[in-house]
Amino acid sequence: MQVERVRAREEAKAVRPVGPVGPAAGVRRVGDVEAVLAWAYQEQRVTWVEARAGGVGGGGDPYSACRVDGGGRASCQLHPDAEAIHDAVLRLPDWRMRLVIAHSKAGTRPQVYAGNRPRCEPVIVGQFRDGRPRIEIEYDKRRHPIWCAVRYRGFDEDYAGDRRDYREWRLGLMELLPALARLATWRVTGPAAPERPWG
Repeated sequence: MQVERVRAREEAKAVRPVGPVGPAAGVRRVGDVEAVLAWAYQEQRVTWVEARAGGVGGGGDPYSACRVDGGGRASCQLHPDAEAIHDAVLRLPDWRMRLVIAHSKAGTRPQVYAGNRPRCEPVIVGQFRDGRPRIEIEYDKRRHPIWCAVRYRGFDEDYAGDRRDYREWRLGLMELLPALARLATWRVTGPAAPERPWG
């Protein structure tokens, strides 16, 4: 997961041109939809600026009579493209919107467990005081182990939910493309994320 964050940051940095950018300069940055979202949510901090501008997060806790300094209007200006990106994301269906925002902020992709093979592992029924897992084992009269309860993991059914999240996230990225085509300083390409990385 850390590798994906670093990769997303490097890709976001790689698409920055040197010199003036924008319609006046006639230069548009080129980046895939993931890099553009990472720029909006990590560099521009769209949700943070939006929350600060609305006064959210300031004022303190009314139940504890504690006043916290830090409320009021945000002093920083948000890039118009970042606002347009966030507005487009908010128009996505609820679950896709949440996935896109969460992974854009973190610079990650949903886990799909590609290439995992089915494996046999013991059933853990508890934990010893020292932190080691307690495994269900049956012993004979001489305290020799006879059997251990096991389960098989790594089949497609085990990862169906994770793969569904990945598909929804990628469909969300695809839905954003028409709205992001109208950005002033970005030329957005399709997602670099493969359609079915699990094969």
